[in-house]
Amino acid sequence: MLPLLAALLLLPDANAAACSCSRSVALPSGNLTRAWALIAGFDYGVNMEGDPQLWRGFYVKDRYGDSMPGMYMPPMLVQNFALGVSLGLPAHFSLSTTLPYMYKDNLMYRNVDDLPLMPGDEDLASFNDVDLTAKWGYKSKDMGTFFGVGAGVTFPTGTVSVGSPVRSGRGVFGGTASANAGTKLSPHVGIAAQVSGSMGFGADKTGYVVAPMASLVAGARWSPRENGKLSIALFGIERWTGQDKLTFEGQTQELVYKNSGSIGTDLGAALAYTFWAKDVRSAGFSLRAQAPVLQIVGDPMYAQNFGGAASITWTAL
Repeated sequence: MLPLLAALLLLPDANAAACSCSRSVALPSGNLTRAWALIAGFDYGVNMEGDPQLWRGFYVKDRYGDSMPGMYMPPMLVQNFALGVSLGLPAHFSLSTTLPYMYKDNLMYRNVDDLPLMPGDEDLASFNDVDLTAKWGYKSKDMGTFFGVGAGVTFPTGTVSVGSPVRSGRGVFGGTASANAGTKLSPHVGIAAQVSGSMGFGADKTGYVVAPMASLVAGARWSPRENGKLSIALFGIERWTGQDKLTFEGQTQELVYKNSGSIGTDLGAALAYTFWAKDVRSAGFSLRAQAPVLQIVGDPMYAQNFGGAASITWTAL
């Protein structure tokens, strides 16, 4: 009755893993997409990064110990837009694709012309890497336990943001993978977890390599009514981003690019609500928010502040 919840919570996961641009992650629901059901969704995410006056968690560490006191990057407001479509297939398979777009706004220098910026600090408005992802899932007969896996390919349709912890395109073909599982503890409460990652296949034409990314999310979901229209989720997120590299004439350059790597722990919350349902068709929305608890970054000036996202999804068939 509610394939919508699967779309609300699974399509944003694909966006984050595929385009390598969004830090917003959702808790998997375990609902399976009905064969030949067509689900369309739009996801908007926003992240604030690099502002030392805003919340950055209880603990921020320089992983290399070589940052200069008082140095900080221009604060970045990063907005992600993603349009996703998913088609249910027989035998619990599904196929989805996502068209992501990112706008990165340098808030400090937005009104200053001809000011030289460090690599990665410039404004950027660009489509990111489009993905094509296949998923398979299983749910027990009592509908209490589920697990699933997914794998996909990303296409080099996005712009590479050199030397920046704010990821956009990779400049090369890439791959994504994910696995999730969960179970119900009661008719109203369930727990779930998902691990996902993405990477590019080699360097772009300039020799630049955008490092792999991975995340682990685990938490619980509560609904006031069993299989009801409203659900609320609380979860923790472990994020890892590798270090970008640039190879020039056989030498690896590290001056700025090493600061692109990070490890972080976030806490998040989400709300999903179905506002219309008729037969097998439905529509609804979800809201998500997350904030860092601790961060180990290439340089404290690249620390994340907070993030949020909103999604709307429609099951057409």
